[in-house]
Amino acid sequence: MYHILFCEDNSVFIEYMKQVILKAGVTEAQVQFHEFLSGELLLTYLEHADAKCDLLILDMQLPGMNGDEVAESFRTRFPNTTLVFCSGVAKPTDRSFKVMAYRYLYKEYTDDKMLEEIKEIIQKMIMHKAEPVIMAHNYFRQVQLKLDEILYIQLARRGSKIHVCPNVDIKEIHGDLLCNEKLSDLYEVLKDFGFAYAHNSYIVNLKYVKKILTNELVFVKWENETHEQRLSVSRTKVKELKKIFAIELGKKYQG
Repeated sequence: MYHILFCEDNSVFIEYMKQVILKAGVTEAQVQFHEFLSGELLLTYLEHADAKCDLLILDMQLPGMNGDEVAESFRTRFPNTTLVFCSGVAKPTDRSFKVMAYRYLYKEYTDDKMLEEIKEIIQKMIMHKAEPVIMAHNYFRQVQLKLDEILYIQLARRGSKIHVCPNVDIKEIHGDLLCNEKLSDLYEVLKDFGFAYAHNSYIVNLKYVKKILTNELVFVKWENETHEQRLSVSRTKVKELKKIFAIELGKKYQG
């Protein structure tokens, strides 16, 4: 069962989107819709321990809290769930980028364009549930990592070293997180999930890359960081990396 949430004050648009979604790859038996006419109502629901969400379609312009504010609070409860903004007139902001929205929909899309976009969003939602997990270890402790928890993966003497995102708190872990899989083998698994080589020594999660310069890349800045993390980029990798990065970025904000 997929749980799809709408935070939207236009009930007519919600009904329209439901019909589009049911044409895009899921059946009524596979999905449960939840409707919230304001950000405050959505966040009240998210406070419940049994709250579920596989996809949130969030209006940027709402009575009370705006879309960016709601998205930031949503991410504290569901840091990895597929999030999609929609709006009639509002444009993405810096805050919109930081909450890692997968796509930005415009309400004036034609029926065909909206269906095309929703098909990709539904596939992303389905794929997210089917994403692989990476098994890492720290001495004798095994850790199961979701892809959204990984910032980049580095070549190590025996296997690979996992660098998690700064907001990921793994209890009772001190020191390096290691994986027995070779970096090249991990890349073959992860290349379809937004990971790419920036250097022969590491692959990066492009979801968290802010920009790519001539010889380095810059990650997004996390709330608890004083400065952005950077990694060097190999001259032999930079052209292909920029190409893949543009494709991944385009998936978020196709217009």
